[in-house]
Amino acid sequence: MLIALAFLAVAADPRAAYLSAAFKACDAKAAEPIASAGCAETEAKRQATLLDKDWAKALAKLPAAVRPEATKAQTAWKQFRDLDCGLPNKMDLGAGDQAYYAATCRLNRTIERRMDLSDYPELNDAGGQ
Repeated sequence: MLIALAFLAVAADPRAAYLSAAFKACDAKAAEPIASAGCAETEAKRQATLLDKDWAKALAKLPAAVRPEATKAQTAWKQFRDLDCGLPNKMDLGAGDQAYYAATCRLNRTIERRMDLSDYPELNDAGGQ
C-alpha cells in the first residue's frame, strides 16, 4: 500500500497506469516498507523485461546508422539508473527503508524510461502497459 499511495499521491500520475494488477494487490497487503519493497522489486523486474521488449522494438525502427549510438545511450541510462537507485543502500536509513527506496527508485526510473520511449512518434507502438 505504501508505494501505490506514493503513485496516487500525485493525482493523475501517468506512471500509475503502467503498474500491474499483481503489484497493486501485493502492495495493498504490504504493511511494512520491507514488504512493500519486495512488491516493488518484483514489479521493477517485470517493468525491466517490458522495457527490454519496448527497446528492441524501438531499436529495430531506427536507421541502422544511429543504432550503435542509441544502444550506447540505453546502456548509459541503465548504468545511471543502477547507480542512482543504489544510493539508498549506501545511506544509514535502516534495512527496510533502504530496500524500499532502492526498489521504488528502480521501479519509477524504469517506468519513466518506458514512457520516454513512447514519446517518440516514430516509435509510438513501443511502450505502454
